[in-house]
Amino acid sequence: MQNKKIDLPYAKVPDVNKLIAQSKQGEVKAYYARLALEQIARGGALPAALTHFPIQVWSFGEDLVMVFYGGKTLSDYSLRLKKELDKNKLWVNGYSNDVPCYIASEEALKDPRFIYETTNSMYYYDKPSPFATGVEDKIINTVYELLPSFLVKQRR
Repeated sequence: MQNKKIDLPYAKVPDVNKLIAQSKQGEVKAYYARLALEQIARGGALPAALTHFPIQVWSFGEDLVMVFYGGKTLSDYSLRLKKELDKNKLWVNGYSNDVPCYIASEEALKDPRFIYETTNSMYYYDKPSPFATGVEDKIINTVYELLPSFLVKQRR
């Protein structure tokens, strides 16, 4: 078993003025802003990244490799790995070891059809914004660091 925890940066962290304006909007975005303003008023700071995102790889000889991600990783992560590697030897799992929020792929961050997963849901999870571009590659590169060499050698 190999594992690693990485930090996933957010696209932006709103300043106090932005949070004040946001607190006057409706529903969850306003609720998040009020909580964030209270945190700042108590001397806290808003996080610039999701810290300690867990990635784990289990290898069962050369027959099966299981990848475990924290959070609700969109299916794009599994599809990408199965395209790049031997899909018959790979099993990818989300919701493993932690559930901090949706973990959007690069494609989802660009696609307005995924606005709930990339942006709106982040407020429910007490996160300041969507993830920064490049997060998908950071996650996939970490998976490759943890994969056994026999599987990486077969990379397409």
